[in-house]
Amino acid sequence: MFGKIFGAILGWVLTGGNWKGALVGFIIGAFLDNSTRVKIKTSTGRTTAEDFSASLLLLSAAVMKSDGKVMKSELDYVRKFYTEQFGLDYAQKQMLELRELLKQEIRLREVCQEIQNHMDYHLRLQLLHYLFGLAKSDDTLSNQEMDTIQQISQFMGINFKDYESLKAMFMFGGYNGYSSSGDAGGGAGARPRSQGMDLASAYTILETESSVSDDELKKAYRKMAIKYHPDKVASLGEAHVKSATEKFQKVQQAYEVVCTSRGIK
Repeated sequence: MFGKIFGAILGWVLTGGNWKGALVGFIIGAFLDNSTRVKIKTSTGRTTAEDFSASLLLLSAAVMKSDGKVMKSELDYVRKFYTEQFGLDYAQKQMLELRELLKQEIRLREVCQEIQNHMDYHLRLQLLHYLFGLAKSDDTLSNQEMDTIQQISQFMGINFKDYESLKAMFMFGGYNGYSSSGDAGGGAGARPRSQGMDLASAYTILETESSVSDDELKKAYRKMAIKYHPDKVASLGEAHVKSATEKFQKVQQAYEVVCTSRGIK
Protein backbone atom coordinates (compact mmCIF):
# COMPACT_ATOMS: atom_id res chain seq x y z
CA MET A 1 0.00 0.00 0.00
CA PHE A 2 2.84 2.39 0.82
CA GLY A 3 4.16 2.06 -2.73
CA LYS A 4 0.82 3.25 -4.13
CA ILE A 5 0.69 6.26 -1.83
CA PHE A 6 4.29 7.24 -2.35
CA GLY A 7 3.99 6.71 -6.10
CA ALA A 8 1.05 9.12 -6.11
CA ILE A 9 3.04 11.69 -4.13
CA LEU A 10 6.02 11.37 -6.44
CA GLY A 11 3.87 11.71 -9.55
CA TRP A 12 2.13 14.72 -8.06
CA VAL A 13 5.43 16.38 -7.16
CA LEU A 14 7.06 15.78 -10.54
CA THR A 15 4.09 17.20 -12.44
CA GLY A 16 3.69 20.28 -10.26
CA GLY A 17 0.53 19.12 -8.51
CA ASN A 18 -1.20 17.71 -11.57
CA TRP A 19 -3.76 15.03 -10.61
CA LYS A 20 -2.96 12.99 -13.72
CA GLY A 21 0.64 12.71 -12.61
CA ALA A 22 -0.52 11.56 -9.19
CA LEU A 23 -2.75 8.94 -10.80
CA VAL A 24 0.08 7.59 -12.95
CA GLY A 25 2.32 7.46 -9.88
CA PHE A 26 -0.38 5.60 -7.95
CA ILE A 27 -0.71 3.01 -10.72
CA ILE A 28 3.05 2.51 -10.89
CA GLY A 29 3.21 2.21 -7.12
CA ALA A 30 0.42 -0.37 -7.17
CA PHE A 31 2.33 -2.39 -9.74
CA LEU A 32 5.47 -2.28 -7.60
CA ASP A 33 3.54 -3.32 -4.51
CA ASN A 34 2.05 -6.30 -6.31
CA SER A 35 5.24 -7.32 -8.10
CA THR A 36 7.36 -7.36 -4.95
CA ARG A 37 4.92 -8.70 -2.37
CA VAL A 38 6.26 -12.25 -2.43
CA LYS A 39 9.91 -11.24 -2.29
CA ILE A 40 9.82 -8.51 0.36
CA LYS A 41 6.48 -9.27 2.02
CA THR A 42 4.94 -5.81 1.87
CA SER A 43 1.65 -7.35 2.98
CA THR A 44 3.09 -7.64 6.50
CA GLY A 45 3.00 -3.86 6.83
CA ARG A 46 6.77 -3.56 7.27
CA THR A 47 8.66 -0.80 5.50
CA THR A 48 10.82 -2.25 2.74
CA ALA A 49 14.17 -1.05 1.44
CA GLU A 50 12.36 0.24 -1.67
CA ASP A 51 9.92 2.28 0.45
CA PHE A 52 12.81 3.73 2.42
CA SER A 53 14.68 4.48 -0.81
CA ALA A 54 11.77 6.46 -2.27
CA SER A 55 11.42 8.49 0.92
CA LEU A 56 15.12 9.14 1.11
CA LEU A 57 15.32 10.39 -2.48
CA LEU A 58 12.60 13.02 -2.00
CA LEU A 59 14.05 14.25 1.29
CA SER A 60 17.56 14.31 -0.19
CA ALA A 61 16.35 16.61 -2.95
CA ALA A 62 14.69 18.91 -0.41
CA VAL A 63 17.88 19.26 1.65
CA MET A 64 20.15 19.68 -1.38
CA LYS A 65 17.93 22.43 -2.80
CA SER A 66 17.57 24.32 0.47
CA ASP A 67 20.75 26.41 0.24
CA GLY A 68 20.28 27.20 -3.45
CA LYS A 69 23.21 25.14 -4.68
CA VAL A 70 23.77 21.46 -5.39
CA MET A 71 27.32 20.32 -4.66
CA LYS A 72 29.13 17.49 -6.43
CA SER A 73 29.99 16.06 -3.02
CA GLU A 74 26.27 15.81 -2.23
CA LEU A 75 25.52 14.00 -5.48
CA ASP A 76 28.46 11.67 -4.82
CA TYR A 77 27.12 10.97 -1.32
CA VAL A 78 23.71 9.94 -2.67
CA ARG A 79 25.24 7.91 -5.50
CA LYS A 80 27.52 6.03 -3.12
CA PHE A 81 24.66 5.17 -0.81
CA TYR A 82 22.42 3.82 -3.57
CA THR A 83 25.28 1.91 -5.15
CA GLU A 84 26.15 0.22 -1.86
CA GLN A 85 22.51 -0.51 -1.10
CA PHE A 86 21.08 -1.55 -4.47
CA GLY A 87 23.90 -1.80 -7.01
CA LEU A 88 25.22 0.42 -9.79
CA ASP A 89 22.33 0.08 -12.25
CA TYR A 90 19.71 1.03 -9.67
CA ALA A 91 21.88 3.87 -8.41
CA GLN A 92 22.18 5.36 -11.88
CA LYS A 93 18.41 5.30 -12.32
CA GLN A 94 17.90 6.95 -8.94
CA MET A 95 20.41 9.67 -9.78
CA LEU A 96 18.42 10.51 -12.91
CA GLU A 97 15.28 10.66 -10.78
CA LEU A 98 17.06 12.87 -8.25
CA ARG A 99 18.10 15.35 -10.94
CA GLU A 100 14.45 15.67 -11.96
CA LEU A 101 13.35 16.14 -8.36
CA LEU A 102 15.90 18.90 -7.93
CA LYS A 103 14.06 20.87 -10.61
CA GLN A 104 10.69 20.55 -8.88
CA GLU A 105 9.03 22.09 -5.86
CA ILE A 106 8.73 19.51 -3.10
CA ARG A 107 5.76 19.79 -0.75
CA LEU A 108 7.78 18.85 2.29
CA ARG A 109 5.02 18.73 4.90
CA GLU A 110 2.84 16.39 2.84
CA VAL A 111 5.72 14.06 2.02
CA CYS A 112 6.88 13.89 5.65
CA GLN A 113 3.38 13.25 6.95
CA GLU A 114 3.03 10.29 4.62
CA ILE A 115 6.37 8.99 5.86
CA GLN A 116 5.26 9.41 9.47
CA ASN A 117 2.01 7.54 8.77
CA HIS A 118 3.69 4.56 7.10
CA MET A 119 7.17 4.21 8.57
CA ASP A 120 8.31 2.99 11.99
CA TYR A 121 9.98 5.51 14.26
CA HIS A 122 13.46 3.95 14.24
CA LEU A 123 13.46 4.05 10.44
CA ARG A 124 12.55 7.72 10.50
CA LEU A 125 15.54 8.27 12.80
CA GLN A 126 17.64 6.49 10.20
CA LEU A 127 16.34 8.86 7.52
CA LEU A 128 17.26 11.85 9.66
CA HIS A 129 20.75 10.48 10.30
CA TYR A 130 21.28 10.07 6.56
CA LEU A 131 20.14 13.64 5.89
CA PHE A 132 22.64 15.05 8.39
CA GLY A 133 25.35 13.08 6.62
CA LEU A 134 24.20 14.38 3.24
CA ALA A 135 24.22 18.00 4.41
CA LYS A 136 27.66 17.50 5.94
CA SER A 137 29.14 15.82 2.84
CA ASP A 138 30.55 19.14 1.59
CA ASP A 139 32.15 19.79 5.04
CA THR A 140 29.67 22.52 5.97
CA LEU A 141 26.19 22.66 7.46
CA SER A 142 24.45 25.77 6.20
CA ASN A 143 21.67 27.54 8.09
CA GLN A 144 19.25 26.69 5.27
CA GLU A 145 20.14 23.00 5.35
CA MET A 146 19.77 22.88 9.10
CA ASP A 147 16.39 24.64 8.94
CA THR A 148 15.17 22.14 6.34
CA ILE A 149 16.38 19.14 8.33
CA GLN A 150 14.71 20.49 11.45
CA GLN A 151 11.47 20.96 9.51
CA ILE A 152 11.70 17.41 8.21
CA SER A 153 12.28 16.15 11.73
CA GLN A 154 9.23 17.99 13.04
CA PHE A 155 7.00 16.98 10.13
CA MET A 156 8.00 13.30 10.55
CA GLY A 157 7.13 13.43 14.24
CA ILE A 158 10.68 13.01 15.56
CA ASN A 159 11.12 13.73 19.27
CA PHE A 160 13.13 16.94 19.80
CA LYS A 161 15.68 15.20 22.04
CA ASP A 162 16.26 12.59 19.35
CA TYR A 163 16.77 15.36 16.80
CA GLU A 164 19.26 17.11 19.08
CA SER A 165 21.07 13.83 19.76
CA LEU A 166 21.58 13.11 16.07
CA LYS A 167 22.57 16.71 15.38
CA ALA A 168 25.19 16.58 18.11
CA MET A 169 26.82 13.57 16.46
CA PHE A 170 27.56 15.73 13.42
CA MET A 171 27.95 19.26 14.75
CA PHE A 172 29.98 19.03 17.93
CA GLY A 173 33.09 17.11 17.00
CA GLY A 174 31.29 13.80 16.67
CA TYR A 175 32.05 13.19 13.00
CA ASN A 176 34.26 15.75 11.29
CA GLY A 177 34.63 18.30 14.04
CA TYR A 178 32.06 20.98 13.19
CA SER A 179 30.02 22.94 15.66
CA SER A 180 27.19 25.43 15.63
CA SER A 181 26.82 28.25 18.11
CA GLY A 182 23.18 28.78 17.19
CA ASP A 183 19.84 27.22 18.06
CA ALA A 184 18.31 23.97 16.88
CA GLY A 185 17.65 25.43 13.47
CA GLY A 186 21.26 26.15 12.67
CA GLY A 187 21.81 29.58 14.23
CA ALA A 188 25.04 31.23 13.18
CA GLY A 189 26.20 28.36 11.01
CA ALA A 190 29.01 25.82 11.15
CA ARG A 191 32.60 26.42 12.13
CA PRO A 192 35.66 24.19 12.63
CA ARG A 193 36.26 22.62 16.00
CA SER A 194 38.48 20.00 17.66
CA GLN A 195 38.06 16.43 16.50
CA GLY A 196 37.34 15.09 20.01
CA MET A 197 33.80 14.87 21.34
CA ASP A 198 33.21 17.50 24.02
CA LEU A 199 31.36 16.80 27.25
CA ALA A 200 28.28 18.89 26.43
CA SER A 201 27.84 17.02 23.15
CA ALA A 202 28.21 13.69 24.92
CA TYR A 203 25.35 14.52 27.28
CA THR A 204 23.23 15.70 24.33
CA ILE A 205 23.86 12.49 22.40
CA LEU A 206 22.84 10.47 25.46
CA GLU A 207 19.75 12.68 25.85
CA THR A 208 20.47 13.40 29.48
CA GLU A 209 21.80 16.18 31.73
CA SER A 210 25.06 16.64 33.61
CA SER A 211 23.07 16.69 36.85
CA VAL A 212 21.94 13.05 36.63
CA SER A 213 23.29 10.40 38.96
CA ASP A 214 25.66 7.69 37.79
CA ASP A 215 22.83 5.15 37.87
CA GLU A 216 20.60 7.44 35.79
CA LEU A 217 23.47 7.92 33.36
CA LYS A 218 23.79 4.17 32.90
CA LYS A 219 20.05 3.89 32.28
CA ALA A 220 20.24 6.67 29.67
CA TYR A 221 23.12 4.91 27.94
CA ARG A 222 21.28 1.58 27.82
CA LYS A 223 18.17 3.28 26.44
CA MET A 224 20.12 4.98 23.65
CA ALA A 225 22.09 1.81 22.85
CA ILE A 226 18.80 -0.05 22.37
CA LYS A 227 17.32 2.77 20.29
CA TYR A 228 20.24 2.86 17.85
CA HIS A 229 21.12 -0.83 17.77
CA PRO A 230 21.95 -1.86 14.16
CA ASP A 231 19.55 -4.83 14.33
CA LYS A 232 16.62 -2.41 14.12
CA VAL A 233 17.43 -1.61 10.48
CA ALA A 234 18.82 -5.00 9.42
CA SER A 235 15.84 -5.59 7.12
CA LEU A 236 16.83 -2.59 4.99
CA GLY A 237 20.25 -3.87 3.97
CA GLU A 238 23.95 -3.63 4.67
CA ALA A 239 24.35 0.10 3.98
CA HIS A 240 21.76 0.94 6.62
CA VAL A 241 23.33 -1.42 9.13
CA LYS A 242 26.65 0.34 8.57
CA SER A 243 25.05 3.73 9.17
CA ALA A 244 23.23 2.51 12.26
CA THR A 245 26.50 1.08 13.57
CA GLU A 246 28.04 4.56 13.30
CA LYS A 247 25.25 5.96 15.50
CA PHE A 248 25.65 3.10 17.95
CA GLN A 249 29.39 3.77 18.19
CA LYS A 250 28.79 7.47 18.82
CA VAL A 251 26.52 6.59 21.73
CA GLN A 252 29.27 4.37 23.11
CA GLN A 253 31.82 7.14 22.63
CA ALA A 254 29.57 9.67 24.36
CA TYR A 255 29.16 7.35 27.34
CA GLU A 256 32.92 6.87 27.57
CA VAL A 257 33.49 10.65 27.50
CA VAL A 258 31.03 11.20 30.35
CA CYS A 259 32.35 8.26 32.35
CA THR A 260 35.90 9.58 32.02
CA SER A 261 34.82 13.02 33.24
CA ARG A 262 33.15 11.42 36.27
CA GLY A 263 35.92 8.97 37.03
CA ILE A 264 33.66 5.98 36.35
CA LYS A 265 35.53 2.84 35.30
